[in-house]
Amino acid sequence: MTNHPDRSETVELLDQAAGMKSGYFDEDEITFTTETISDFRTARNSYNEPGNLKVDTETTLFVEGAQVRKGDQRVELCVVDLGEIRAVVSY
Repeated sequence: MTNHPDRSETVELLDQAAGMKSGYFDEDEITFTTETISDFRTARNSYNEPGNLKVDTETTLFVEGAQVRKGDQRVELCVVDLGEIRAVVSY
């Protein structure tokens, strides 16, 4: 089983990646996944609206205004690589 990193440190990383002030995200908003940043890039190509790519590095993906399916709400998606797992927040 994969150990999850310290949630407060993860919140800080997500805040920084999304360009938000410290404490913007709540720990309860974080999802952890084994999907890679590359998996998220590939999935984004099949979205109804892929959104605007704001950050795309080896360790961070941040997309504004993505719409997975027609009729769904547009969201901001932030993924940060933490080694064995990725932290994801969608808002």
